[in-house]
Amino acid sequence: MRFVNDIYPELVIADLGVRFTGGQAEVDTKTAALLRKLPPELGVRPASDTASDLGANPDVPKPDAKARPSGRRDG
Repeated sequence: MRFVNDIYPELVIADLGVRFTGGQAEVDTKTAALLRKLPPELGVRPASDTASDLGANPDVPKPDAKARPSGRRDG
């Protein structure tokens, strides 16, 4: 199973024997289960996480499309 990391693309998790190269690492099923338990701040996620693959950070709220940019005044 492939995992990706956009935050630390060269991350090494020595305890699990995982090394990300270019933001990608191939792991077995057992290791994948352990990687899923890591804190999100490390940026480790399954490659099939499509929201993050599109560059979206699930922890950051999306801006309101109807909101006006700050500093804009009517008049």
